[in-house]
Formats: sequence, structure tokens, C-alpha cells
Amino acid sequence: MTGTQTPPGGRGQSNHVLDLIGEGVTALAGFGVAAISARRGEQFEVLSVVGPPEAAATLRGQVMPVAALREEIAGARVWGRLRFLPGQEKSDKIDDWVWTPSFEPRSGEDAWHPDDLLVALLRDQDGELRGLLSMDLPVDGRRPSPEQRQMLEHYAVQAERAVVEALAQEEVNERLRLARTARRLVRQATAQPTLADIVDTVTPLLAEGFSAARVALYAFADADGHGASAPTGVGPDLVGAAERWARQSWSAQQTIRVPEDVVGEHPLRAQYDAFLEEHGLASLLVVPLGASSEVVGNLSIGRARGAPTWTEAERETALDIGADLGRAILNARTLDRERRLARDKDELVTTLAHELMTPITAIVGHVELMRDDDEARDDVRRGLDAVARGATRLQVMATDLIHLAATDDPGRPLQPRAVDLGELTEEVLELLGAEAATRGVRLRLEDRPGQPPVLAAGDDRELARVVYNLVGNAVKYSDPGSEVVVRLRSGTEGAELEVADQGLGIAEADRALLFTEFFRSSNPTAAARPGTGLGLTIVRRTVARHGGAVEVDSTLGVGSTFRVMLPSWTPPES
Repeated sequence: MTGTQTPPGGRGQSNHVLDLIGEGVTALAGFGVAAISARRGEQFEVLSVVGPPEAAATLRGQVMPVAALREEIAGARVWGRLRFLPGQEKSDKIDDWVWTPSFEPRSGEDAWHPDDLLVALLRDQDGELRGLLSMDLPVDGRRPSPEQRQMLEHYAVQAERAVVEALAQEEVNERLRLARTARRLVRQATAQPTLADIVDTVTPLLAEGFSAARVALYAFADADGHGASAPTGVGPDLVGAAERWARQSWSAQQTIRVPEDVVGEHPLRAQYDAFLEEHGLASLLVVPLGASSEVVGNLSIGRARGAPTWTEAERETALDIGADLGRAILNARTLDRERRLARDKDELVTTLAHELMTPITAIVGHVELMRDDDEARDDVRRGLDAVARGATRLQVMATDLIHLAATDDPGRPLQPRAVDLGELTEEVLELLGAEAATRGVRLRLEDRPGQPPVLAAGDDRELARVVYNLVGNAVKYSDPGSEVVVRLRSGTEGAELEVADQGLGIAEADRALLFTEFFRSSNPTAAARPGTGLGLTIVRRTVARHGGAVEVDSTLGVGSTFRVMLPSWTPPES
């Protein structure tokens, strides 16, 4: 018997026990060729062939449809497990599925003809057809005698047991293999942050695990119209049908095979057939993707012509994977929604901050003009001073909001260059010198005699904001007569910046929230000093954007030390 060649590495494997049975048929029952096939889905696949090399080379690994055999032997002669169909009674339909040897038949009514068909039906304990034992080329050139039939029955019983055991073991091995595929796929999929990453990651894993020629994942749009991922090369009618199928299949917890399950006069049958033909596929397994009651998409796994049909184990595993992928897609959508909300929030904050800057700048300018009026009354001057302080605080807040939004802007990729932290710190200390002097606080950059510059890889303007915020905070929360010291180091860990003060210190309970947006200290003395609660948030985000880290040591009433670690600058190779 013959059909289409199973792809290399397919599930059909020769079995030593089956070979021994075939050898018994040829050596003792008097047949030149014995082939044993196992049923997989709706196909028989030849596992063992004993006979001439040309017969073995042609038959081993071949498949034929179960339906073709059933139809052909419906009128065959029944000899126990054996079915015999004389060549003259065979239809033309089976010609594509049998191996026909070439020889001149002998004379007589019992002569064996090249087109004669003799098979033994191999069933399991429930009576299900599980395989075939096929015989050809009798040594004596005659159809089997009653004695030969009895011997063939004996070998058929042995083949029956061996095939059932082989298929049972194969099913166990297949389920183990599929379980490993599913575990690997789940680990990879759940680690992906976006839908595109999930698709790129799981597609090759599915193709490998299911021996597929084509894999396509289609995610439906969410309630906000986001997150759709339509497969390429599929018409809108088929996409719509696949979406309806996915919703029905998820509710029923089942997969759908194409074309097997597209029965009758289905309106899209012609389109499905054309799709399979265009992509060289024999079948598609359509799997719903969902979690709980929500359906998020479908998965189609296509097999090329000649590949094995879908097993029950594969369909069950695919359905489980559909649930795992559904949860992964929902997680990715949640992250995407959070990213979109964060982006929208940052855009709103930036817009509002820029809108605030214009009137604030006008207010500050007019206040300065009015304060220069020598004839202004003292109470008016005091009022103008209050307005100026309020406007300045608003300016600081608007500026901080703009910087905060910029640290999370995906449209601003970091383009690192060499930043001399020593020069940058000196500029910051000069800017803050007047404020520090007003508060009676000394600023100092610790000397590094004979040491090379500390070079960090980053954006000088962003790192200047980090130093400015840390030193500005140290000055703000220090008492008169105290000192703020900045230290710089280079080492194996990278470039290090340290800002130490002798100020109020930070309570243990406040440290967990220290870098949170708008957080203000629970210490009444610290909370009374004006601030936006955004400075340290900007520091943390900027340092993280640069691939660094920030940490703090503090003792309440003694002072705080903030330490920033940044990647060192490495000159690019020429």
C-alpha cells in the first residue's frame, strides 16, 4: 500500500517487534511482502515492511486515508480478521493508494493477480480499527489456502497486540513531548511585554512543536479598539469567520479542523480550499485564544500535504495553549493600556505645564516691574513679594513636571556621550551657591588630586538635573552652619556620584516612598520647607534611564547621603 511520504522526523518509526511479525508472515505463511500500518487519526501509516528492498523503500513511512480503505473493502470477502478483494473487483479510486507489483499471474481460478488486495484488520479491545497487516506476492502464486489463512490469523493477532501497544506508548511519548512544548511556550510567552513580542516568540515554537508549515496568530481588538493583529494573506470573510468560530469554540472548549469540520454547503468552503491550495496546506487546526469568559483571538496551525492528521492529544494540548496564550495576551494588553495611560498622562502634564509657564512668566515679569516702583506702599510691596514667591513655586513645579514627563518619553531615546561629572558638578555648585550662602550652608566638591576625570556615559543636561536636584535638596534640608559635600569616584562598578549633607535626615518609614511622585516627608520640619515632591522622582527615573542605580543612607537628625552609580564612559571602537 502507498500514499504520500511522511516528512523526515515524523512520528512514524519502524518497530523491531513489528519487523519480527512481518518476518514470520514472509518466512512461514509464504508471502513475499508483509507490511504493518498503524492508524493515526484518519490515516494509516506504514511502520514496518519486510520484503524486497524496492518494496521496503517504497512503502515504509507511506500513508493512506482510512476512508479510502473502508470504501474499498466494503464488498471484500471476509475471512475472520482478513479481508480479500480480487483485483477485478477493485475500483479505480484505490489505485493511488496501493502498491502494485509487476509479474505474470499463473493460470487457474486461485491464481494471485497483481491487483489482488489482502489485509488483516487490527483492532483494539474496544473494537476500534487501529492498524493493518497487508500481504502481497505469495510464494506459490496462489490465493491463501485455509491453512495459510489460519496462520495469517495467528500473525494478525500478534500484530494487533504489537500495534496497540506501540500506539499506546507513542501516545504517552507524544503527550510528554507536547507537554514540554507547552511549558516552554508558556514560559516564553508570559515573559513578553507586547503582543508583537508574543507573536514573534511563540510562532517558531508552535511550528516546531506541532510540525506545522504555517502558524498565524490573530488577536481581536480590545474594547478601546487597540491590540488587533490580523494575519497576512487572509481575506476579510475568512477573518470574520475565524473570529466567529473562535467565540463559539471557546464557549464549547473545542478546536476546529479545516477542511474536515467545514462540512456540507458551507458558504466559505471554496475560499478555504483556495487558501489551503495557495499555501500548500492539507489542513488547518483553528484554536481559540481566551481567558475565563473573554475571547481574545484565535490561532491557526497549518500542516503541509502528506503530514499526519491531527491527533486528539495535539488538539487537547493546542486548546490548553490557547488558554495560556489568552492570558499572556491579556497581560500584554494590560501593560499596553498602562503604557498608553502613562503616555497620555505625561502628554497632559507636559501640555498643562507649558500652558502654565506663559502666564506665570507674565506674572513674574509684571511683579518685578511693580516692585521697582519706588512709590509703592510697604503693604503693596509685601503683597508683591508673596505673589512673586507663589509664582516662583509654580514655575518650579511646572519645570519639574516637564522634566518628569521627559524621563519617560519613549520618543527620546538616550544617546550617551562622555560626561565629565567633575565639570558638571562645579557648574551646579556655582548655580546653587547664592541660595546656599543665603541659608548659611557651605558647598564643597571633594578634591581628587592626581586622579583622572570621572566620566559617565549619558546625556549631560539630564545628568546635570540629577546633580542639581540632589544638591538642591541637600541645601534645602540643611541647617545654617552645616556642609554639603559632593564626592566623585571611578571604579569597576562604574562612575559614582555621592552627595552628603548634615541636615534633617530621613525617617525609616519614609524611605520606601522617598522616590514616589509628589511624596513629601512625614517630618513636619521637612514638610514645612517648600517643594514639589518631584525632585527625587526625576532623579530615580533619569538614573534608571541611564542604566544606573541610586541609593540612600540616612539617619534622622544627623544627615543623608545619596549615592548614584552610572555606567562609565567607554570610547567607541574606531
